[in-house]
Amino acid sequence: GTPVFISGSSFVNSTELTCKFGEETARAIFLTREAILCTSPPIPTHSFHTSQEMIVIIYVSNNAVDYSVGGHFKYSHSLPSGTYQPGAEEVDTLLRCPRGTYCSSYSLRNFTLCTPGTYQPLVGQSQCILCPIGYVCSEFGMAVPRICPAGYVCDDTGMYKGKPCPAGHWCDKGTATVSSSCLNHGILDASYSSLDTCFDNSTDDFGLQ
Repeated sequence: GTPVFISGSSFVNSTELTCKFGEETARAIFLTREAILCTSPPIPTHSFHTSQEMIVIIYVSNNAVDYSVGGHFKYSHSLPSGTYQPGAEEVDTLLRCPRGTYCSSYSLRNFTLCTPGTYQPLVGQSQCILCPIGYVCSEFGMAVPRICPAGYVCDDTGMYKGKPCPAGHWCDKGTATVSSSCLNHGILDASYSSLDTCFDNSTDDFGLQ
């Protein structure tokens, strides 16, 4: 809990000196007749509903029966990275974000789909990954990238669609660049005569497909 100093008057040094944070009770420590120390008690996480913060009224009492308002206290709620908490039926249910999604600190009750241009192959992650060179991530919620289709080149990260293969080039699936692609030597002019080697420019799918 968080220590909270409360100022007032006529505090009594007794075992019944009490603080309440909303509906939760905590023992108070007498400091002087004008000051006491309370420690905020934990509250059930489902009490946060859809907000990350909750403000409660602090009450103080010398006899644990008659209470006076002593101020306000703000609870802040955080979850482990890559998790969300539906909180159904007042049960503290902590779930890991599924593949193709992420869980940010701004959305405690649900996960968020990876946007086009990104993917996430693992569960329980706090962000998505940019689609690698040679691949496209064309849809929301992709768990694996798709290899760049034939007839296109995917020469940058974060692509959601490939670029049409330039004129005079042949782009097999997975083409990541045309700078060293295999050209049709039957149509080369003299300026290309030094390019006499064909490169395999395809990108392995690394077992992702």
